[in-house]
Amino acid sequence: MKVLIAAQQFGQGFAADTPPDVFYEDAGRFATYAGAGSLEPYGDSLETKDDFYPALRQAFTYDGKLYCAPKDFSTLALQINTRPT
Repeated sequence: MKVLIAAQQFGQGFAADTPPDVFYEDAGRFATYAGAGSLEPYGDSLETKDDFYPALRQAFTYDGKLYCAPKDFSTLALQINTRPT
């Protein structure tokens, strides 16, 4: 089983037709791979798909199909101090 995490290796794997078997992709880049036909839309077959928050399901839905089980909401944030130092 191949597992890749680095974004550059991830894209190269799809380009070379040797994608990883298991991976995590954030919602921001998900549509790029779904739109290219690189992902298998298995999400609608999950028995527990309705247990996820609607916003999470929507984030990983493309062209009306839920592609995967969403992981979670991101807690990342950017803080900018605008006060002069």
